[in-house]
Amino acid sequence: MLTISHVSKTYENQPLLTDVSLTVGAGETICLLGASGSGKSTLLRIIAGLEPPEAGRVLWDGADLAPIPPHVRDFGLVFQDYALFPHLTVFENVAFGLRMKSNTKTQKHKDMKQNKRLVSSSLGAFVVNPKLSERVAEVLELVNLTDFGNRRVTDLSGGEQQRVALARALAPHPRLLMFDEPLGALDRTLKEELLHELRAILHRTQIPAIYVTHDQEEAFAIADRILLLHEGIILREGTPADVWSDPQSAWAARFLGVGNVIEGKMNGDGRVETELGFLRPLCKHNHVVGERVALLLRQGRKGGRVARLKMSVEDVLFSREQFEVRLGGGIVIQMVRPPKVGSKILVTFRVECLGHA
Repeated sequence: MLTISHVSKTYENQPLLTDVSLTVGAGETICLLGASGSGKSTLLRIIAGLEPPEAGRVLWDGADLAPIPPHVRDFGLVFQDYALFPHLTVFENVAFGLRMKSNTKTQKHKDMKQNKRLVSSSLGAFVVNPKLSERVAEVLELVNLTDFGNRRVTDLSGGEQQRVALARALAPHPRLLMFDEPLGALDRTLKEELLHELRAILHRTQIPAIYVTHDQEEAFAIADRILLLHEGIILREGTPADVWSDPQSAWAARFLGVGNVIEGKMNGDGRVETELGFLRPLCKHNHVVGERVALLLRQGRKGGRVARLKMSVEDVLFSREQFEVRLGGGIVIQMVRPPKVGSKILVTFRVECLGHA
């Protein structure tokens, strides 16, 4: 099991990661989700051994990985730009990872020569090793590229190239897989297709994985557990369902788009004075009178504290199978049938307190 213990890192004298701790269990896929610059990729590089932390430790089954160089950690990486060898075939690209893993200290000089030959070799040079050929065939079948072995990667589509990159990472039987924005260069339809396939592959192989992305839809589709990273700090951790139902902070709610976040001033009777009027939220915090708090308004939710507000329709936009309706005060809701701009409609919200604004 991978354990990150109190890892910190600065960049240009500014904190990039602050006391980050997390675990990845056997067969588990966790997703580091956050905006650009939140420290996601830096944390991945620290885990891979590509750069050291300034504080904290990276452990595997309790053993400190600090003295272990990246190529010996037995972790597979998949990047957005694929990082394939353009002059090699699909088979040769996948086989490269297997050849590199065969390196040992006692064979270092010999394997360096083999690796030099590998970069300029033809497909036939690999076939002499039946076990290597068999493993390449296995992972190509796993990523649905069975008949692609002889093709040059430059002749493949972006989605096919990403499958090759995944096959190369899977081939050496890594003990951990790491994905850094792997689908960022693909269009929406292809991204959705590969997400479902990738999730199935991870469940089938039971290889633990860390998936880094800024895309909420990717995170909720792929992860067993989501960690929201904001300004180098993990603000929320839980299953996709738990994080969505209870974001626990104004930043998380806004970032995920789970509802409308408004701010107001706490009144003495448990109500909050807002631009929409006095609202009584479901609140688990201890606030003082006059404190600024953030409220989450969820459309059409039952239970808890409910507010029924009559609001003016300012704009209506078609959004896939529904209409996005913009109301006064910056409130946005979804409706099956579009109301008329300028009309007033009655909207029901569940009101939750997200804590200090």
